[in-house]
Amino acid sequence: MMKKALILPPQMTIRTGHLLEYYNQFEEVQSYFDEASEVLGISLYDSFFSDNEKLINESHIGRCGIVSITCGLLKRLNMNLEEYSFISGPSLGSITSGYISGSYSFATMLQMIVSMVESEKAIYSDDRFGNYMFYNISQKKLLEIMEETNKQGHYVAPCMFTADNQMIITGELTALEKMGWDVLKSGGLGVHIPYSPPAHSSMMGEVRDLFKKSFMESHEFENPSIPNICNNTAKPMVQGKEIKRSLTEQYVLPVRWTDILHLLKEEGVEQLDIIGPGKFLVKSMEFTDVSFTLKSYLEIEDFQMTRS
Repeated sequence: MMKKALILPPQMTIRTGHLLEYYNQFEEVQSYFDEASEVLGISLYDSFFSDNEKLINESHIGRCGIVSITCGLLKRLNMNLEEYSFISGPSLGSITSGYISGSYSFATMLQMIVSMVESEKAIYSDDRFGNYMFYNISQKKLLEIMEETNKQGHYVAPCMFTADNQMIITGELTALEKMGWDVLKSGGLGVHIPYSPPAHSSMMGEVRDLFKKSFMESHEFENPSIPNICNNTAKPMVQGKEIKRSLTEQYVLPVRWTDILHLLKEEGVEQLDIIGPGKFLVKSMEFTDVSFTLKSYLEIEDFQMTRS
């Protein structure tokens, strides 16, 4: 029997009206939005599908909307988790993975996201920091440019190792903009990601500590029904306490997505089932040195017929 892994999407930039069709088309998504609205004490529909893109992307609204859509789509597909050897996803995807595999409830997941955003805003309330997606340039060259930038008194650090020629880098916006010119000279390109804190880096230590105190210390996680893959170490997690530690420590450590893909290959996984919304993970797979059979569920048409 073919070994498979279930892959869930990360956070993404939300534009006005973005993803509305998933809500309009599928009652499973509507149901999760209703449940989320009860937990959050707001209308998630009105907030997530509003014209205020800044509010959506810089508050808990965007993340809660994305996980609600993902969970609704998974319910729509009626997937049997017993078919999968592993479940994973970068950053926000790892949070959704914990819920889907039974480590905590949907309500707990949303409360965790709210606590995360509150902790981030308590420490970082300005726009001096940010994140850039650099691509068409090797990770090795990017690390060299990053090191040279830091030698000049700036601060930049890896946020996510996405593919062999892609990386998300975090730090001071002025330094990232400078890096962008150096990357361009080396044949690469950079795109600003509208999320302010220096994500997944050592500069998030205070945020991690606040989040740990305000949320994690008062919650216990169950053992997952299938192994989750840790974003920080690229190792399987089979205990709730491991997931709890991983979601706390991922604040200060980069997401090792390429290492996760290599681990899955070493574990004999042949097929990745990639769930939307968003096409980032599928596109990034084109630039990795490991290959899998990919089954993606991204477009509306992919969910028109439920899976038995």
